[in-house]
Amino acid sequence: MKLFLFILLVISVSWLQAADTKEEGFDDPEIQKALNQDNNDTNTTNQHVDLTLIGRVMTNKDAFPNSPYGFALFESYYESDHYKVAGGMFVQRSQPNEEIPINHLYVEYFNSSFHFKIGKMVEKIGVLDYFSMLDTLNPPRLEFYDDPNMNIKRTPLWMAHADYYVDNAWKVSLYGIPFDAKNQDYKGYYVNYALNTFLPEAYSRFFNNGVLGQYIFAPTYYNVLSPYLAEDIASKSPSQGYLSLKNSAVGIVLEHNDGEVKTGFVYFNRYSEVPLIKVDANLVSAAQTYQNQGNPFPALGDYITSFDYNPIKSVEGFRYQQVGLYKETTIDSYGLRGEISYRDKVPLVNTFGSLTTGGFSIDHTYNTTYCALETQYIHLDAYDKSALISMFTTKFEPTTFWIFRMGFQNRLIGEAVDKQNDVAINPQISLSYKQTDFIIQGLASANNSQTNTLSFTLRSSF
Repeated sequence: MKLFLFILLVISVSWLQAADTKEEGFDDPEIQKALNQDNNDTNTTNQHVDLTLIGRVMTNKDAFPNSPYGFALFESYYESDHYKVAGGMFVQRSQPNEEIPINHLYVEYFNSSFHFKIGKMVEKIGVLDYFSMLDTLNPPRLEFYDDPNMNIKRTPLWMAHADYYVDNAWKVSLYGIPFDAKNQDYKGYYVNYALNTFLPEAYSRFFNNGVLGQYIFAPTYYNVLSPYLAEDIASKSPSQGYLSLKNSAVGIVLEHNDGEVKTGFVYFNRYSEVPLIKVDANLVSAAQTYQNQGNPFPALGDYITSFDYNPIKSVEGFRYQQVGLYKETTIDSYGLRGEISYRDKVPLVNTFGSLTTGGFSIDHTYNTTYCALETQYIHLDAYDKSALISMFTTKFEPTTFWIFRMGFQNRLIGEAVDKQNDVAINPQISLSYKQTDFIIQGLASANNSQTNTLSFTLRSSF
C-alpha cells in the first residue's frame, strides 16, 4: 500500500499541487482560448506588458525546505490579425542561474481554420481543474501551485502545437515535445522511496533495537550508504542532452464541440520522466519478507555471498503510451466535466504496472458563492490497489470596504487509499488593494500532520 501511495505521488497531480478554481483558471487568456476553441481571427492589434512579483513563506520547513520563496516574472506579448509573439523572463530565489532565464517564449499563427504555436510554453489538455491525469505536459512549480498565472503555476516547456479546424465542430490537435532531461526525477521522492523501502532503512526496528543496529548499522546507512546510493543512481541514469529529439513525446487530440457538449479523445506516446530503478533481487526479497513478519536473513545471506554489494543494478528509461477521453457540458446552471485515462507503463520495483483513472467534476454558482466538487479514482493493476481523491471548493465573492477587497475560500480535501483515509481543510483569506494581494493560507490534515502548514503570500502585478 505504501508503494501505491508513492506511485500516486509521482504520477498524479497531488492535492498539494491543487490548481486555482475554475473561475481563476479561465482568467488566463491562453487557457481561455484553448478551452473555448477560439480561432483567434481578430482584426485588431494588441500588446501588453506585465510584471509580477511574489514572495511566499511556508511555516512547514520539512515539506517546503526552501521557504521563503521569491519569484519575479516580466512578460509581454504582441498580437495582430493572424499572429502573436509572447515571452517572459523570470528570476527565482535559490535557483541557480545556469541558463538564460527564459520563462516562456513562443510564436503563434492563426486563421479561421488553422492554429500553430511553437516555443517554450504551457499547454492544457483535458477538462478537469485539479486532479487531471491528462493535463500532465507541464510540471507544476510546487512552491507556487495555486498561482492564477499558468506561466507561473506550471513550468513552460519547449514544444510545438498545431490545431486544424475541420469544420465548426471538429478540431484535430497535434503535439510534439522534445524530452527535457532537467525534468527527470532521478532524485527526490522516487529515489528516496526506493532506497528507504528496499534497502536497510526498511529494517527500522532492527536499527532501533540493540547497540549494533542503533549505533553502527543505522549511522552507516543514513550518513554514508544512502547518499552514495543517490549518487550511484544518478551515475547509472541514461545519458541525455538538454533537449532530446530522439525521446520526444508525440500526441494527438480529436475534439468535437457543438457549443453545448465538448468531447475529446487523447493519445500520447512519451518518454517517462521517472525511471525504472532495478534493485538487487535479494534485497527486495529480504525487505518484503521482513515487512511480512518473516525472516529476511536467508535472502540477506545470498546477497552477501554474491560478492556484488552494489544494491542498485540499473536505472532505465522507457517509453509509455496513454489514451484518454474527456467530456464537458452544462445542465441548467451546473457545469459537468469528466475524464478517463489508461497508461500502459508506470515504474514499480524491478517491473512495470499499468494505471487506470477516472475523474469527474461538477460546479455551480449560487448568488455570490461558487462551489465545485472534483473526484479522481486511480487503480494500479500490479498491486490491485485503488485510491480515491476528492476536493470540495467553496469560494465567496470578495467584499469591498474602504479601498480594500477581502475574499475567502476553503477547500475540503478527502482521500482514501486501500484501507486508509484522510481529510484536510485548506482555508484561504486574501486582502487586496488594486493589483496587490496579501494571502494567508492554511493546511490542516486529520491523520497526516507532517503536511500541516501556514503560508503567507504577497503578490503584486504591474
